[in-house]
Amino acid sequence: MNMFDLDGFSFVQFEDGGLMVQLTEAYASDEVIVPDEVNGIPVTSFVFSAKDVSRKINSIKIPSSLRNFSADPFYLEHSIRLEIDENNPHLFTDGKAVYSKKRSELIFFLARGDEEYTIHEDCKTINKQAFALSKNLKRIVFPSGLKTIEDSAFVSCGRLEEIGLPDGLIGIGVCAFKNCPKLEKLTLPSTLEYIGSEAFAEDPEILSVHLPKPLKEIGESAFSDNCEISLSDENPYFICRDGFILSPDGRKLVRWATPPENGILVIPEYITEISPYAFSHNNKIEKVVFPRSLHTIGDSAFWCADNLRELELENVSVIGRHAFSGCNSLERVRLKCGELGERVFAHCGHLTEAEVDCPRTGDYMFAHCPMLRRVVLKHTKVIGIAAFTDLTGLREIVFPPELESIETAAFYGCGIRSLTIPKTVRRIGEYIANEVREIHIYDNIETDIGMNNVLSDKDYILYVRSAETDEIKYAVPIIGGNYHKYHQILVHKSLLSMFKGGASFDFKKFDARFEDAMFQFEGIDTDFLNTPLAYLHDKLNAGLLRLKYGFELDDDVRRKYEARLDKLSCYITKSYINENTIEPILEPALYTYMSIDNLRSLIDISVERHLTELTAFLMRVCNDKREGNGGVDGIIDQGG
Repeated sequence: MNMFDLDGFSFVQFEDGGLMVQLTEAYASDEVIVPDEVNGIPVTSFVFSAKDVSRKINSIKIPSSLRNFSADPFYLEHSIRLEIDENNPHLFTDGKAVYSKKRSELIFFLARGDEEYTIHEDCKTINKQAFALSKNLKRIVFPSGLKTIEDSAFVSCGRLEEIGLPDGLIGIGVCAFKNCPKLEKLTLPSTLEYIGSEAFAEDPEILSVHLPKPLKEIGESAFSDNCEISLSDENPYFICRDGFILSPDGRKLVRWATPPENGILVIPEYITEISPYAFSHNNKIEKVVFPRSLHTIGDSAFWCADNLRELELENVSVIGRHAFSGCNSLERVRLKCGELGERVFAHCGHLTEAEVDCPRTGDYMFAHCPMLRRVVLKHTKVIGIAAFTDLTGLREIVFPPELESIETAAFYGCGIRSLTIPKTVRRIGEYIANEVREIHIYDNIETDIGMNNVLSDKDYILYVRSAETDEIKYAVPIIGGNYHKYHQILVHKSLLSMFKGGASFDFKKFDARFEDAMFQFEGIDTDFLNTPLAYLHDKLNAGLLRLKYGFELDDDVRRKYEARLDKLSCYITKSYINENTIEPILEPALYTYMSIDNLRSLIDISVERHLTELTAFLMRVCNDKREGNGGVDGIIDQGG
């Protein structure tokens, strides 16, 4: 594709040899004369976008070569006079709008300052966005032969008051008259067959509509919530019963015909299915009473129903995608369902508690529900992808005994700090949690956590429990992203590489690695210089955990650990004292394996520095150590 700029125009050459032209900011005149050819190549398409022009354009002249004209309605604030070469075989204009040559299609309306316009009598189709954002237009006169009004044709015509849709009209497109707040009266022609989604949405003054006999398709949210619907008795595609528009068999609910009283929507007992988008963006519903006969709720059926406050559903077979997402007043959910689509409750900003009885949670089911604190799962075998992602307020989740699989990112970004994966789980996806500080798994896990980037990409302690006794067999600190990126990746992957399948861990390799890492600290304290204290803390915690849960640890290796930890904890403490940072060293676990001689040297330093609180603390630790009361219980298990 060849592109170039010339004389204030930007040109793109198509494969068929024609050129598309658009104005650039360099175009200086208020009159646009589109060239018919450049270097012998015909200009066949013109795109007018006022945002690309630094000054007001008053007129546009179109050559005979042009086949296609398009404009961006979002940047047109004033009328533009249009001239088209009379020899142009493709386009026609009455000076205010662009038509196809035979006037059968109205392509775009340019007289943005006019309050009234009469469409050419030969017009059959009004193209997409043809009158969109015509802010001054109050009245439009349609021709008797009009067949189709395409998508967004009159969207956001804020002053439009009167339209007389002619008999013969077959279809009204998506958002065709959406956000026309002054539009008061609407009479649909007797020939109309379909109305697109949101065709008359956000038009609050349209209070009643009668649906004609041939109408066979009503798009989602076609009318505003307060609009009452009546229906021709002869319509074979819908019936009206008990205040609802239904499918011919009376089982599928399409939308209400009459808005409910007191915000309570009572769905009749004979309804088995609710159509997609049936009540989406509905602000009148506060509570829904669902029938026992209901088995399917369609995609986005209650999407952004902002005043819905609570939800209780039992024995529904299918709940579709986004069915209740964006319901910002929803506080409690209790449901029993056979199948859940994705993002069913995503972005429900005030949801605080949920009980879900379903074999598989939907993917992203509660994604971005920041106030959700407690979730109870029942009979769930699979937790779907990112089902609880970005639940910053989550504090408790109750797992069912049937749980078998947790998919990727299930708890990513959630507020839980300790996560115990049930012993029934056989498969774990990647990065299921990244804010959790401790993760407990059982030794019967089948997922090979050494081969995948599972569990978390941040610091955490992995506890492995016995599936038989429930006791902790061992704990491994996994270093995540707190340090130099390259370094942390190496540490993360090298630790995970020590898992030998499932939750089996190679402690001989781990002990050898710890010994290598600590060997540099054999000499004087200056060997610790330029080593971040946070990194040394991780080394200390790793050693403390290894000794606390001494799985496959012989006496010789234990003595080496104790000697290393003695020197390491002494250096860490001195470093904090030198920095005059006391709080991190008022922690008994730090001194678990420190010798009494080293403790005495620290007491001497604290006395010299007049650190009264630290002196008293170290003396208590020293006395406890003499009496044999030192230990790490309840300290390192907090995630370090």
